[in-house]
Parts: sequence; structure tokens; C-alpha cells
Amino acid sequence: MTYLPNFSDKRVLKKIKDCYSFALSGILSTSRPKQFPQSYLIKIFGQSQNPLSKWLRKQLLICTNEEYCFSKGVASFDGRSKSKEYILNSNNLDFIRSLLKIDKSISDVEFDISIVLEFYNSKYDKDFKNVSDVKNFLETDLEKKHYVYRITNTIQKKHYYGRRSCLIEPKLDLGFEYFSSSTDDEFILDQKINPQNYRYKIVSRFDSVIETINRENKLHRLFNVHINNKFYNKLTRKQNEKVLMPSLVQFFY
Repeated sequence: MTYLPNFSDKRVLKKIKDCYSFALSGILSTSRPKQFPQSYLIKIFGQSQNPLSKWLRKQLLICTNEEYCFSKGVASFDGRSKSKEYILNSNNLDFIRSLLKIDKSISDVEFDISIVLEFYNSKYDKDFKNVSDVKNFLETDLEKKHYVYRITNTIQKKHYYGRRSCLIEPKLDLGFEYFSSSTDDEFILDQKINPQNYRYKIVSRFDSVIETINRENKLHRLFNVHINNKFYNKLTRKQNEKVLMPSLVQFFY
């Protein structure tokens, strides 16, 4: 039996709306294939074996190259890995729009722009003004290497957990170009003066900044880093957001 979503279910319509926003964000082209790690698409569409996810992928994506390979078991843009390639399936956009568009007085273009900006401004706590800004942000996010790290002072047995997004390999970044986002100046300076006293570990690598935020949050809560004297972290990420100016929060996140 052919699967057909329940279009009267608000949860189904929300998922369709989210995926439609991604399709129109500009990161997908109708002619130029782009690699997307499977984990990246799962965050948007859900697991590929899920009926709704499968239906949405068929409606909005065309896979142009099924070949893929992994580097150390992780699909990433490190020059050694390759993900499947996709283009936008524009044939079904009118149909999807008809399911979502309630106010018939606005044009299709106005509706598409509003739905993209609404979704991504909410998702990333940003203030995107146009779809081009969204596209540029997503392309940069996709190209960057996102990771969560731990820095350990082997003498004092003290740690720091953080997250980072960069354009070079994390192992060439952490401890060489980057020494944490800590506000503890002594901690930063000591790393540079006494590098032999520190050990750097890439805890996890991810395909998007949102995933690093979630993992960092879990680690901060797990170890109560803001009150644990075995950690350099003075604040959890959530606490840090409250003391940063809104413009800086948007810059970092």
C-alpha cells in the first residue's frame, strides 16, 4: 500500500513545513548536486526508514550520486570522506506549498520567503533578513568542522569542556590555533607558556553546530562544571548565553 501522510495531523504538517523550509533555503540547487552527510539529513527529515521521512525525501530531494565512503566511520568534509549527492526536486514544490499556505492573499514568493525566515530565525536564534543570508549561513555551517573538545591540565588534573567550529581539521586546530573560549586569561596564557602540561582531546565531531551545542550542554550538566572545582568552566553554556549581549549570542551561535 502506498503511504500517504495524514495532512490533518498538526505534527505531520509541522514536519512538512520544516522540510519545505530547508528545501527553499537556497542550499539545494535544481542543477548543481551537493553532498549531504546522512546524519545532516536525518536531523531535517528524520530516519530514512520512517514513512513520513521517506515520503518527504522523495517529494523534495533527488539523489544524483549514490556513492559514499567514510573516514574513520564518520561522514565529513575532510577530503577523505564522501557523502551522497542531492539536488532539489522542484516538481513537487507547488503541491507542498498548497498544503501549508492558508492565507491566499499573499503571493507564493512572499509565502516561501516568510516560511524560510521564520524557521531558521527560530532554529538558530538569528535575525536573518533574507534567504541569501540563510543560504550563506547554512553553506558555511556545512563546510565547517564542528567538534566538542576537552582540555586537561595534567598537573592540576583540571579540565575544560567546550565546542568549536572551524575550517581546518580539528586536530590541527585545538591546542595549535585555538585554546578554548574560556574567559580565564590565566588558563589561556598557561597553555601557551606550558603546553607540555596540557592534553587536548576531540570528544566528538558533528555535521552541524546545533549538535555540538546539544553535546556540550549534556557534558556541562553531567559534570556540573560551573560549580565543580575540577573544571575551568565558570559558566554552563545556558548561563553564558544570559550574560552575553544578544548580538554576541547571535554571532557565536
